[in-house]
Amino acid sequence: MDGTAQRLAHTDTPPALGSSTSECSAVSSFARYARSCDDTQETPTQRITVYFDGPTPEDALILEYAATRTEAWEFTSAAVHAGITVTVDGDVRPDLRRLPCRSLWR
Repeated sequence: MDGTAQRLAHTDTPPALGSSTSECSAVSSFARYARSCDDTQETPTQRITVYFDGPTPEDALILEYAATRTEAWEFTSAAVHAGITVTVDGDVRPDLRRLPCRSLWR
């Protein structure tokens, strides 16, 4: 993880604009913008499961999200292109979190 990513991962509040970590500010500003554009009212019908390998099989990370069909299609296309293993099915449960930044996948 590079220094910028480490600062983002370990910072409770984003740095001020114009600080020496302006990359963090740009990421924080974009995240606020993405949340403000995330106005879909469509009910999620798809479960997206994302698989990340770890150093050992026990360290693998599996994340599940709820998404609409369009979000699932767009996210899966981008993830597979990036070499990430993803599955999609219709097993949406009430406890699933919505796909982060889902406005990017519509």
